[in-house]
Amino acid sequence: MTAELRIGTSGYSFPHWVGTAYPEGTRSADMLSTYARDFDAVEINFTYYRDPTAEIFEAMLRKVSPDFTFVIKAPKGMTHERDTLAAVAPPFIASLQPLLSAGQLGGVLLQFPQSFHLTDTSLDHLKRVADILVSRDITPCVEFRHKEWYEDRVYQLLNKLQLGFVNVDLPRIDMLPEPTSIQTHDVAYFRLHGRNKDAWYNPATSSHRYDYLYTDAELEEWGQRVEGSLDAVKKAFIFANNCHKGSSFVNALRLKQRFGQDVRSDADVSHTLFASDDPEDRILEMVRRVEASRAQEDGWASGD
Repeated sequence: MTAELRIGTSGYSFPHWVGTAYPEGTRSADMLSTYARDFDAVEINFTYYRDPTAEIFEAMLRKVSPDFTFVIKAPKGMTHERDTLAAVAPPFIASLQPLLSAGQLGGVLLQFPQSFHLTDTSLDHLKRVADILVSRDITPCVEFRHKEWYEDRVYQLLNKLQLGFVNVDLPRIDMLPEPTSIQTHDVAYFRLHGRNKDAWYNPATSSHRYDYLYTDAELEEWGQRVEGSLDAVKKAFIFANNCHKGSSFVNALRLKQRFGQDVRSDADVSHTLFASDDPEDRILEMVRRVEASRAQEDGWASGD
């Protein structure tokens, strides 16, 4: 068995991607359709902060092909403010119905905070979440931000509850998880957050926390981990969350290349950002633009 592998980014609607990943003049309303020319999956993160509606997801579906997959981040009332689970879960699940009906819901991401510790209370919470989602044919995948969760007994419980495990790349800081390749269900899940150690706890903005551009060698480390998991699962996701200035976009394109997936040029697009019809030239120019934008921002910050 070789898994269906989908590669994308965590979010797609970023004004600071215009001019680096998106053509100049790209409107917010056009960002999803622009994104979907390059990727067949996306992680939706706004749902953590505010309640989604079925109408929002219906509008999103109209902007992508029927083969496109959405993974939706669970609201904070399911992961951070856990006492509100019973109130938050029903409307959240109701909002997902258009995606479920279309067969385009890849799963729900449950990202727990570093303060979520391995306790009996926390384990009971995971069981309640599993009862709510798995019974509705929704695939939940769990991301832990504290390394104490990285134990065999946790993996065994997740497997029993039919919860997927999210492998993460994070700055090398005490108590944050280190790189892994763990599967506890029939989905393999990988999230690359960048390695911006200095800004992880005190970023200038939430976007700056993820200000990191992976090198090809760093991506290859993860490519090998992902490759080693593909024969053990039915589907696999890689999402780049180092979103600042479009770094995640270009790194996700590199990962597509690494796995032999097609990477397009801009030759067939009327409003093009890149002059060449060679996909490699496009990626190199995108890297140049991302690096230049990051350097310009650093210059402003330092007063140069």
